[in-house]
Amino acid sequence: MRKLSLLLVPVCLIISSSCNHRNDDIGWKLRNPDEESKKEIIEDNTSRFISSQTKMRYDDGGIMVKKTSSKISFVNLINGEEAELSYNDLDSDEIPALKINGKITPIKSYEVLNQKENDIWIRLIMEDNDSIEIVVTDIDTP
Repeated sequence: MRKLSLLLVPVCLIISSSCNHRNDDIGWKLRNPDEESKKEIIEDNTSRFISSQTKMRYDDGGIMVKKTSSKISFVNLINGEEAELSYNDLDSDEIPALKINGKITPIKSYEVLNQKENDIWIRLIMEDNDSIEIVVTDIDTP
């Protein structure tokens, strides 16, 4: 019995150290993946449209981005993919419209994560709970 209890101590230590916790200045706390993903989205200044099926980053080349006062468009000149977000006012409660490759894609909710002059960071939550990030920076609005 003593050998069994000696064996359980290292097993318990291994299991407890593998939990999803992070040590910081105020002690152990649970991580908040939603807040971490928001921070990661905002820290990347590259204009982009990222979903589970489509990835268009301006810095990859061959991607055109256009932003007006009511529309954000991405076009991949290499494979022809396109995405278009249309809106009246992103500060209102009205849900914008999204088309991916000409097909309307229902949006469940959206959030403007950050906005500076002509730069904007948006996260869309789709009806199937997929998350899409749209970022437009360094593009003049006509």
